[in-house]
Amino acid sequence: MKHKLCLHGLEVKNQAQLLNLAKRLLPGSTVKVKIKEKYFNDNDMYKYRLTRFTPENIDGVRLYCAWGTLLVSDKLLAIADIIIEFEYRNAEAAEAVDSLLQKLLASKTKFVLEEPDFSQRLDQLRGCFDQKQLAAYNADSAMSLLYCHLPWQVYYVSKLWQEVLSRGPERSLLRQLRVKLRRLRSLLTLCKPLLPEQEAVHWQGVLKASTNRLGDVREYDVALQICSRLQRSREQAEATLPQLT
Repeated sequence: MKHKLCLHGLEVKNQAQLLNLAKRLLPGSTVKVKIKEKYFNDNDMYKYRLTRFTPENIDGVRLYCAWGTLLVSDKLLAIADIIIEFEYRNAEAAEAVDSLLQKLLASKTKFVLEEPDFSQRLDQLRGCFDQKQLAAYNADSAMSLLYCHLPWQVYYVSKLWQEVLSRGPERSLLRQLRVKLRRLRSLLTLCKPLLPEQEAVHWQGVLKASTNRLGDVREYDVALQICSRLQRSREQAEATLPQLT
């Protein structure tokens, strides 16, 4: 069974930036190019150039560079993605993917995790994404929680991180991020019996640490708000005091 991981590049200036990165990671690969486009209701659509890299010395792994645009609710969004497709039961392929991901994340280009299926990504952005429509969803299986609900929450958190990295640490974004991280941590607790115990405990710790750091930011934010209100009250009081002559 093939799995896909998608990394969305931030502040990518041109397609060559992604292609050169892929060429350095997978030299000597077979390269093929396709144009993909699809139209939806309300004039929403996507169109992108997909460049596939098939390495000769790694069986079961393909890397794609997607470059184009996504039109959602009259907003034009960039597609600047690197998608890795692999056979997850192939130990060699899984090891190669782990190495590729570490190199990508260590590069100068900033990446966030994103939904690799552009139709599903568009539905998420339009607010009409339904996990029950996914092929992996089974109402009679607890694994649907793991395969359908957990990834959606991870993507949502990733989108907020993208906003923070793009716009800076705005107060409203940090508040939203803290709430979503707490929700993801709660969902991970529900999924814990379905996951390898060691990995589940590790990620619970990672999420707890991130939530605690954002909690400190929240306390600092509250302190700033109190100081701001006190300052306004002082200014108003001084303005209403009788002028001494």
